[in-house]
Amino acid sequence: MKSRFFYFLLLLDRGNSELVCDFGQRCDSLCEAEICEYNWEVNYKLSNVWTTLDYQFGEEGFWRGFPLFFNETSDRLEIPELDTGLFQEIVIDSVRDENNELKRPEDYLHELSFIDGQDSRRVITVNGQFPGPNIKVKKGSILRIRVRNKLPNEGLTLHWHGLHMIDNFWMDGAAFVSQCPIPGFSEFTYVVKADNSDPTKGFFSIGERFLIPQNAESFELRLINSGFEMLSAVTRLDGRSLRVTATDGRDLQSLEGDVLFLGVGETYNIEVDISPEAESVFLRFWLPVDHFGPEDENVAIHEPYLDVEFKRDSSVEEGDYKSELFTRKPDDAILKNSHENQMSNPIWLNCPFPEEGVVCKTLSDFKRLQSSDHKFAAENSENVPSESLQFDEPDVILTVHVNFNTVGPNGGGGRVTLNGIHFVYPSILTAKVGDLVELRLSNLEERKSRRTYHSMHLHGYEFFLMSMGFAQYAKNGTIIGDNVNVKCKKTPCAFLDYDEEVLKREREERTSYIAKNSILVPPQGYAIVRFRASNPGIWPIHCHQGVHLDGGMSALIEIKDEIENRPFSYLPTNFPRCGNFEPKAFSEKPEPSAHPSAAASTSSEPARGAWNSKADYMFTCIGYAVGLGNICRFPYLVYENGGGAFVFPYIIMLFIVGIPIVVLETTLGQYSSKGPVKIWSFSPIFKGCGFAQVLLMFYVGIYYNVIISYAIFFLFASLDGTLPWVGCDNWWNTPACATSSSNCLVKESYLMQTLGNPGMALVSELNKNYKKDYINAWNDWEVNLSPDNITSLTNAGLWSSDIECNAGISSASSSSSPAEEYMNEYVLGLTDQMTIGGGGIRWQNTLVFIASWVLIYLVLMKGLQEAGKIIWFTAMFPYVVLTCFLIRGLTLDGAGLGLSYYLGAESDFRNGL
Repeated sequence: MKSRFFYFLLLLDRGNSELVCDFGQRCDSLCEAEICEYNWEVNYKLSNVWTTLDYQFGEEGFWRGFPLFFNETSDRLEIPELDTGLFQEIVIDSVRDENNELKRPEDYLHELSFIDGQDSRRVITVNGQFPGPNIKVKKGSILRIRVRNKLPNEGLTLHWHGLHMIDNFWMDGAAFVSQCPIPGFSEFTYVVKADNSDPTKGFFSIGERFLIPQNAESFELRLINSGFEMLSAVTRLDGRSLRVTATDGRDLQSLEGDVLFLGVGETYNIEVDISPEAESVFLRFWLPVDHFGPEDENVAIHEPYLDVEFKRDSSVEEGDYKSELFTRKPDDAILKNSHENQMSNPIWLNCPFPEEGVVCKTLSDFKRLQSSDHKFAAENSENVPSESLQFDEPDVILTVHVNFNTVGPNGGGGRVTLNGIHFVYPSILTAKVGDLVELRLSNLEERKSRRTYHSMHLHGYEFFLMSMGFAQYAKNGTIIGDNVNVKCKKTPCAFLDYDEEVLKREREERTSYIAKNSILVPPQGYAIVRFRASNPGIWPIHCHQGVHLDGGMSALIEIKDEIENRPFSYLPTNFPRCGNFEPKAFSEKPEPSAHPSAAASTSSEPARGAWNSKADYMFTCIGYAVGLGNICRFPYLVYENGGGAFVFPYIIMLFIVGIPIVVLETTLGQYSSKGPVKIWSFSPIFKGCGFAQVLLMFYVGIYYNVIISYAIFFLFASLDGTLPWVGCDNWWNTPACATSSSNCLVKESYLMQTLGNPGMALVSELNKNYKKDYINAWNDWEVNLSPDNITSLTNAGLWSSDIECNAGISSASSSSSPAEEYMNEYVLGLTDQMTIGGGGIRWQNTLVFIASWVLIYLVLMKGLQEAGKIIWFTAMFPYVVLTCFLIRGLTLDGAGLGLSYYLGAESDFRNGL
């Protein structure tokens, strides 16, 4: 625990840190600081294309891209003549620099990307380099790699092959498993520990030369097959042997041989001696495509290869080296040597299959260097070599059987499967922290005539090889049968039966077992490996061949932590989000001594929270869309703008503009997990829109919270036995106050006498729309008239003297309702004019305004997880209120007339059409 706690403190203290390279720079220097920082920009680049500033047409240069080829006649790189376009007949000697001097591509080899000899292929580069930059650090250093994705249409992740990611699951870089891809024009910072550093070196197809000290008697190389599909092999071209000293970052007892095979993703360390009289030595790296099966006599097989020179140089200091790119002539004698190394009975290391005339040393022949076992424990891992690992019965046996499930048309391959499942919805294998896991990897195809290899890689762990089984071979290397210790349970072959006695005997008879994180499973055979489940998380296991992986040859192994729920008890800072990828995280932060990777970012910004479920997010959106505005403002707007005539265009614009904009905003926000300002990083010219939106929401938040404070005020006011806004006898009422039920005496006799026939029509209107009570023989009656009713009657010709109201009013223009006076006089305390200081502070309003903000804080204080629970009530409650209002409104007198004015015959709906 002490070492892990120190690791946490180291992440927080950035005093001893070093920026090794910034965006666009090469990263070849050694970092000796405790924290090594890298800024990487990922972008496209064209292969075999020289992109340079050309000044031949004036003082201001312009960027041009020239495809390159090696002209054997002139013994130099050339660009083809341009016979079309604006700048015709431009050749290699036409390109000029800012001083009008000739520019040559040989002087810019470090800027060129030579992939396979084909020009203008779009490749992904890191800081303009392919392969990507080297990382040179001390073992145990902390790496902070800030990745800026400049790919416009692609997300990306970085997986740190060979690093075990102990308690650092979220940084593993498995897309949609441990993290979302980094969107285009976005950034994310990986923080990893070089606990099992295994530096690798990429090679350029144009040729690369390593310069070593003049008195060097040998040198060591660390190699990785970083290809996509095929085995690779390496040998010397001078007929001498090489020695393998390590694999996947773990030391081995030295094993000597002539050819070393590497499966895709495998790494090996080799030592190469150089004789005193030799000036240099060449190594050949090639793809042995002939090892995939018998040749077709009608098809010529081309085996791509690359030769790399290691040359003594007096300018290189002891223990150091230099590298340089160079062009070479294809007729050099040394480069015409064959792959077979000019030796009889060559020794093949990591031999994929036996063959006549070859000494085959398989992976089982390698032995671990036990004097280096202390390095396992130094990495804070419980997955270390031990007797229990070899001799105990496993707690869990996980079976991973990969093949092409069926034979396709014309004998071709069928669908890629793992355990008979195509990786559409992932197959998840499970174990618990502390379990001894036995992983059985097998590879049996129905089509045996051609050898099919699968290089299996497990994230988050290294495993220990217990036994391997190979197919039955003829002398010429042709497969004649499956391994005798396994057989398919049924056809097509998805699961196997193993000879358990043979597996147990092979395991117990081993004198040494090696550690790997990638292993080449032999055709029609198997590999049995074990590991101690100590690193919780969901870890992919997959075939490293690109086509196989892309086709679905992958599964997930979930290591469950049933005590502390690692790694799901924390999330790193600014963790990318996308689609329905919603990793759940608790709001409590773990103890740093238990989870060093919880502080995996040295940024002081808090980690973004996450919704508990999709339902929480959906109800939050509903709660945001439905509120007080739906209860009061929308009906008011409909009434003010013509009733049905307003609803019709409103619905049209809702579907054409409103809903698409909402979907667009929520999609961008959910995919990027960014706010309204940072989301515009993909198009900075629109960043002002983000600031405008923040300012707008700032104003909306303030004024809308004032409305919420009014609702709280009226809520408490309504608890009184008598509602304060129903009468005109309160201390704040003015003489103009009139209730909507003022008793008025209307004299029918005067109507008839003064108005004649119009008066009869008015009586008919009164009988139709107003409740009356006759009080005398002259047909005078009392009616409940509001100020608006009185105004309409006087406008129709009735004398105000014919109406006697107890409130002493005769028109609406000089009156106000009790509710209006309660709001203006009591709640707001409005004054006749705007003055400094106004009418003083309304303390009751101030208190409820503060209470409204306190309520918002209480809802959000514990993050989205707790807010998601409250939102279930706040989203549903407005619908309950609206339903109550609907029922109440439909049961009131005059409801039918109101609907008629809203959407019926009395509305302007037909005018809207």
